[in-house]
Amino acid sequence: MKIVKLDETSKQNILSGLLKRDPNQYDSYAKTVQEIVDRVKEEGDKAVFAYTREFDKAEVNETNIRVTKEEIEEAVKSVDPKLLEVMENP
Repeated sequence: MKIVKLDETSKQNILSGLLKRDPNQYDSYAKTVQEIVDRVKEEGDKAVFAYTREFDKAEVNETNIRVTKEEIEEAVKSVDPKLLEVMENP
């Protein structure tokens, strides 16, 4: 697994990499994303756990995925307020 410390430079590098992708391939990305969304809608947590195992190589399940209120509050503090606003507005 590749771990990247997110700072302004790494954000720019990620953005540059995304912008270099071939726009002709977006349909194949959209198809893959839709398959993932459909599977999660159908199977719920079981699918999320399977994708986490596949993509992140992490073994999570209903017994070890719990997040405490304190962890959530700490995570919210570390997110850019503009991003939170976007996420909270439908």
